[in-house]
Amino acid sequence: MSNLLKSLKFTSLPTKKAVDPVQEARNKLVARLEDQKAMAGDPAWSKELKRWRKDKTTGERKTVTEVGRPRPTWIVNEDGVTFFIKKGHSGFVEFGKGQCGIAVKSEAELPKLIDTLIAAVRSGELDSQIAPTKAAKKH
Repeated sequence: MSNLLKSLKFTSLPTKKAVDPVQEARNKLVARLEDQKAMAGDPAWSKELKRWRKDKTTGERKTVTEVGRPRPTWIVNEDGVTFFIKKGHSGFVEFGKGQCGIAVKSEAELPKLIDTLIAAVRSGELDSQIAPTKAAKKH
């Protein structure tokens, strides 16, 4: 080694802290639920979304920031009953055998319902439904 390199202090890189996949899934779901709550409370709500777009001149794919709204995860039937549906890593989140939706009397009750779901996610009550599986990662 040359004298210049001998004056430097070489070291190994610190190891990256392991991320708990269940906690990461919880955080993502809470963020999406908070977006849905904001949409339910304010019909004009929007946020910045990052999207991939192809440049028409060069043909390269680039990320661009657009203002938009995520799709709402609720539907309203003819009677005015609102059904909240949540998609997970591999389809709809089932709250019970064949039960993928939560019914509320009106859209006005959605923020309270979403607050309840956020509390349930943070306390770990939905971990078995939202935890990523090996099969889901294969696509």
